[in-house]
Amino acid sequence: QMIKTPTPATNTLQKYYKNEEERESMRRSFQQSISAAVLVSLAHKRYERRRLAAMEIEKVVRSYVMTEDYPRVRAILLLLSDDYVRSTNEDARKGGAVALAACAIGLKKANEGRRDVIECRDLILASVVHACQDHSQRVRYYATESLFNVTKVIPSLAVRHFFILFEILRSLYADVDLDVRSGAELLDKKLKEVIVGAINSGSFSADACVPVFARFVYMRNKATKQLTLTWLQEFSEKLVGDPILEFLHLFLGGIFAMIADPNTTIRQLALEFLQLVLPKLLFGNNEDFEDAQQKVDFDKILQSLVLTMEHPDPFVRKVAMYW
Repeated sequence: QMIKTPTPATNTLQKYYKNEEERESMRRSFQQSISAAVLVSLAHKRYERRRLAAMEIEKVVRSYVMTEDYPRVRAILLLLSDDYVRSTNEDARKGGAVALAACAIGLKKANEGRRDVIECRDLILASVVHACQDHSQRVRYYATESLFNVTKVIPSLAVRHFFILFEILRSLYADVDLDVRSGAELLDKKLKEVIVGAINSGSFSADACVPVFARFVYMRNKATKQLTLTWLQEFSEKLVGDPILEFLHLFLGGIFAMIADPNTTIRQLALEFLQLVLPKLLFGNNEDFEDAQQKVDFDKILQSLVLTMEHPDPFVRKVAMYW
């Protein structure tokens, strides 16, 4: 299902143009920065031509970063978004998505503390997110690939806008196109790596995202449930100190319900998660775990288990009884 409502990131584009005159001024700046041949190639039918054009744009952006000429970088990003990502030409939209990832590479070494650098990076994300919602399956595929590259090159951007990325990931994960779903799986792995690393380093908090996952556990959408289960399992396996245990009571009932899910993968993932978490509640062998265990709401966990004992599926009741 495509996300129709604008996100905070996609709204970023709207604040840059004061009027049509400024828009045309930026277009002239863009055309002065990038050769006409590159602009034509960026909308070419052949992928290789579009890729080479994107690489040329990356070089231009990198040169502007070295001279700290961020107004020109912003002009390039805005016109890529306007004239390519939002073009009626499908090949132009593909080229725009690829070029935005190239711009992210060009901005990799920019000073993250500068406001204009933050704005440029936010604009890249806003435009790629827009492309991920395109009606064309091939554009969505290239946009998914670009979002992966942006996440890889600028992980801090993914951390800062995690909830936007996760919403887009949910949509791509359930896409009708197999190639888009395959790309979403790669994006999913990279995003997990970035977020787990950020939480373990203290630059992000499990408190901010686990309660959101708890809401998704109870959704009916198969892809969302499966994706959420993999995130909860990743957090349980890799986060230092097991902070996920503090929120276990919020989604435990939903996990037990998934044991009776019609989908085999979801049933298996739910069982694996329960088998992973139970020993963590029973046995703690380090100080970090003991700190986390002190925050576990065992009363609410027991309440959840009592309610689960009323589940119509006998196997669900059996697992709950074991717990």
